[in-house]
Amino acid sequence: MTSVLDLTGVTFGKMKEMMGFVKEFVRMMSSHYPQRSFKTLLINCPGWFGTLFNLIKPLLRESTKEKIQILNQGHHQTEVLKTVLGTVPDDLITGKPSTGWENLSMEVQLREFCLQGLIQAGMEMSTL
Repeated sequence: MTSVLDLTGVTFGKMKEMMGFVKEFVRMMSSHYPQRSFKTLLINCPGWFGTLFNLIKPLLRESTKEKIQILNQGHHQTEVLKTVLGTVPDDLITGKPSTGWENLSMEVQLREFCLQGLIQAGMEMSTL
């Protein structure tokens, strides 16, 4: 499984909020998909993100480090995404939300599924 996390619009100030998501994401992947995770692509990363990642990188297992790739917007990121995903939606290339992507049937179904799970757990969805 390849995971793509788009960090468009993430500021250093939002990192505290993001850390909870990242910790939960890593915990879920480790618990439920330990050997299924092929690659995690962090795309549209702000310039400072690589430095921050290098600080926590020594804490990661070698096998985990090999699976994570940090990409900044540009030609190299586009080529990596094309290689891994086969095609690249325009919004991932430009870093700007596309019109209609959020309304694709699969996205709507996934959002509804997640909302139902949150409701059953007595929780609400929050934005980052």
